[in-house]
Amino acid sequence: MTLHTKVALRSTTERAVGPTEAFLVIRNLIGAGPDYRTYTREDRETTTVSGQPGHGYPAWIWVEFRPDGQRMAATWISYDGREVSAEQESARTLWEPAADVIVHFDTSYGYRNDRNDSENCNTLHARYILGLRKAFAGAEMEWRDEYSGEWHSDLDGLREFVEDSGAEALAWFDDEVLPILSASAPGAQRP
Repeated sequence: MTLHTKVALRSTTERAVGPTEAFLVIRNLIGAGPDYRTYTREDRETTTVSGQPGHGYPAWIWVEFRPDGQRMAATWISYDGREVSAEQESARTLWEPAADVIVHFDTSYGYRNDRNDSENCNTLHARYILGLRKAFAGAEMEWRDEYSGEWHSDLDGLREFVEDSGAEALAWFDDEVLPILSASAPGAQRP
């Protein structure tokens, strides 16, 4: 089983978001270099650029975007898993918000950092979310908490996401992440 986190990025007049830059940012966050092997998959409306899984990095990563540069529309599903339109009045939930790029990262639930045993898949993904926020300051960002299925705006809900990992993870967030947010992310909302 794995933790799959999605981060939807949208360009603003202040900050453009492109798939190549988004992939390079997440590639660097997982610690991979330019020799990191990738593959591309194209279907009717989207293109996916993915790292090859199984190379010893803490996460499998991929980005999804429209090759024509247009924003991807929001996707809704019914509670029984069928895709539905946003206008349908049936019971539904947001699957993916509108985005220029959706960044995905996937890590084993059993992940532990060799250098820091308190880092697990939740704190690792929180670091990636924070890294994307810093890299794309000024752009709109939402991220999906796989456990609850909720989409959170910016960094909202991130502390609760880490809190579920225990006291050490929460101390890491309060001691290391919050000071970074205060010092380097002007205008960012404190979670």
